[in-house]
Amino acid sequence: MPFADNLPRTAARGQPLPPCRVSFPAAALLLLAALVVYYPCLGGGFFLDDGIHIAGPAGPIRSPGWPELLDRPFFTIPGTGAGQYYRPAALAAYKLILGAAGDNPVPFHLVNVVLHAAAGALVASLAARWLGSAPGGLAAGLFFLVHPLQAEEVAYISGMGGLLAALGMLLSLRLLLGAAGKGTVAVSTGVYACALLSKESALLFPVWAALLIWAETPGMCGLKRLRLLLPHCLAAGLYLTLRAWFLPGIAFLGSAGGPGPAAGIPASARGLLESARLVLLPGGLHLFRSLPLKGAPAAAAAGAALAAGGAVLYASRLARPRDLPFWPAAGAVWFLAAMAPFAGIKPLLLQPGVVFWGEHFHYLALGGAALLFAGAFRAAARCARVSARLGAGTILVLLAVLSQRQAALWGAPPLLAAGAAAAEPRLFRTRAVLADVLSSRGRYAEAVEEYAAARENLRRSANPVSESGYAPLERKLLYGYLLGSCYAQGRQGHYLEAARSAAAAWGLFPEDSLAASYFFSALAEAWKSGVLGKSRYPGDFSDLKTIWKNFSGRPSPPPA
Repeated sequence: MPFADNLPRTAARGQPLPPCRVSFPAAALLLLAALVVYYPCLGGGFFLDDGIHIAGPAGPIRSPGWPELLDRPFFTIPGTGAGQYYRPAALAAYKLILGAAGDNPVPFHLVNVVLHAAAGALVASLAARWLGSAPGGLAAGLFFLVHPLQAEEVAYISGMGGLLAALGMLLSLRLLLGAAGKGTVAVSTGVYACALLSKESALLFPVWAALLIWAETPGMCGLKRLRLLLPHCLAAGLYLTLRAWFLPGIAFLGSAGGPGPAAGIPASARGLLESARLVLLPGGLHLFRSLPLKGAPAAAAAGAALAAGGAVLYASRLARPRDLPFWPAAGAVWFLAAMAPFAGIKPLLLQPGVVFWGEHFHYLALGGAALLFAGAFRAAARCARVSARLGAGTILVLLAVLSQRQAALWGAPPLLAAGAAAAEPRLFRTRAVLADVLSSRGRYAEAVEEYAAARENLRRSANPVSESGYAPLERKLLYGYLLGSCYAQGRQGHYLEAARSAAAAWGLFPEDSLAASYFFSALAEAWKSGVLGKSRYPGDFSDLKTIWKNFSGRPSPPPA
């Protein structure tokens, strides 16, 4: 059975290429490659936000019915009660797996791997169509599957929303390219709607797909084909309306304000350059990668030049479609457009002075890099076929080995968190993640130390723009670190220290009932253990005394 049917070497001007089908043996090979590379992460358990969405008893998927998922945020920001992100399709997927398999994390990881394999098959299909080569398409699909940058999105259960969104976008584009009637366009629009409800980054699809369709068939015929995207634009508008209706207070960035274009544009250029480096040399991967903004004008200029080069390549393809092959322009515009949602202001909101550049940002964008990889080796094969195939195979094997090592780290969260903290010791997010993992493993004394380091790093980088000395997002993070310290201190029997941490968290958000509950529970345990006498109050815990005196109008304490 051939890998692809009807693969022409070239296409007439203004005529779209015929569709390309991935054969069953090729799809099975891609699935096998994904399973072999990512099997080490199957035993990784729940990690970070997984405890909010899935494992936590108050998670959004624990609602009694399916309709309730439509008016629930993806998760709630601690200490505020405000929702962040609107992804009901991702929550529905979690709820479906939870109902079938219970709280066992292995099926969640397995579904992620299967979704990744399906996305790789679609990348292979699109690449084979545009390269006019079945082996080239297969090479692109394997590159997309085994690149180490994919490990974070695939091995992280909370990354399922990103996988569903990318899969929906790829399938929707694949259907549009082979559209033969209104029915296919309707199916493509429905698939895109599911992608929108999985992750907000799917909003870029109309622009991303329009650039690729127009580059495939430049001229007026290509512009006419863009009319197929009108239903998708309507679906995006309906999604935004639905989002505003069910969750009117929700924000894309999770907090108001931001650094503005003056900081966002250089940060985007700096991040794009780092992305190109990680694609070419995927070494030193870890959670919460930070890029310093100060002293990096040359790097920012190089990133801007990278984006400008992609734009020039695309414009050249539109101007001279017969003379220039399609795959360089398609790969460049695919990569740059897919990075657009992550290369803006949001990466600057996690810690002032640095750019947060996550590995999961690159998931869909790596499809463009895969197309460039396969196209370059196919062009080289015209001069030295054997050497080109050996080179491509060697690179794919090396990438698979590196990716399996990353998957093994995700299968051992303490090692993953410790590696991130060692690589980024001044980034408060890495210290907090390590503290969370240590606390979940019962290593409470070490967890308290890491929470203290996270708070100190946060204090050093804080912007004193509010009464408490912290910006809104920083206050939310500090709140979480204080409650984490409270829990770990309480598990060690240090109830007065736990009460002090809870009091500080309560002071950040005075109307928060969770911090109040932690505070009074810690005081009750201190009373029962004899640490806190009935007739005296320690003078060095003045913050507890102040909150106790100002207790009127606050939530009632829990029973002792």
